[in-house]
Amino acid sequence: MTFPFTTRRDQAPAPSRPSRFMKSANVVLDANGYGYCTVFVPNGLLWTVQLVSVSTSVLATPQIVQPTCFIYQDSQPRTNAFIESTVNGDRASSDSTYQLIGGEAICAEWRDGQLPEHAGAIATLAVRGMQVQV
Repeated sequence: MTFPFTTRRDQAPAPSRPSRFMKSANVVLDANGYGYCTVFVPNGLLWTVQLVSVSTSVLATPQIVQPTCFIYQDSQPRTNAFIESTVNGDRASSDSTYQLIGGEAICAEWRDGQLPEHAGAIATLAVRGMQVQV
């Protein structure tokens, strides 16, 4: 007797072993502390994001207000893709965990800096976690 919808285990590709990943992106901030950058998940991968960190090249002092950083699950800042934000867009991190598939992205947007020292500053988004081929 045969069943019309049978599957064989040897027909499905074996899932890959999870491995660690770390990807980063940079942007040059304008005089208002504004800029954004994006990290894309390569096609064929599933990421489990475990740590997102952001930083700027401007040293914080009482006179220099660091821009706030907003994180989005999209290729650019969009309100409906907002995940979380930092109080300070420099040397901040989040250990929120979420999954992304190939073609999806994480975007960091820095804004609301207050001094010209931000012009030309480099802001960095770093994303870390585990990946598996799908």
